Parts: sequence; C-alpha cells; structure tokens
Amino acid sequence: MQVFNFTELARNWSSLKHAAARAPVALAERRKTRFILMAVEDFEALTARAKDPRQAFKLADVPDDLAELMIEGLDRLVAEADHA
Repeated sequence: MQVFNFTELARNWSSLKHAAARAPVALAERRKTRFILMAVEDFEALTARAKDPRQAFKLADVPDDLAELMIEGLDRLVAEADHA
C-alpha cells in the first residue's frame, strides 16, 4: 500500500488522488497510519460485503438452535441417500 504523509497530502494532492483511484493509500502522521483513502467504488464494495448475512462458526461455537437445524438437515440428506 502506498503511504503519503500529511505534508504530501497538501503538496501532492494530484498524485495522491491518482494513487487512490488505483488502490487504497495510507495517510500517515509521524510515521503512523491514521487514515486510508480509497475510491468510492472500493469503499462501497467493502461495505456491501460487511452487510453479508452469512456467518461462520467454529464447531464448538455453533449456537444450539443452528446446530439442531444443521443436524436435522444432515439426517434428511442421509435418509434420502439411503433410499436412493
């Protein structure tokens, strides 16, 4: 990721803008990244993924109600395979 400091932000806005159009860029102050600048399309794609209702769990962390639904579904699949 390309890094610009705040001084460069004022002096080289055009370069920073072109870099951010290609990929996110970091804005640093005293060598520490403070902000990320990116194209709005990249931001929208990123936030759309955050709204994804799918979830992943480790086996030990699956909620009981969801585990029960999964077991019922697997039992149904096994029963169908036995009859095929």
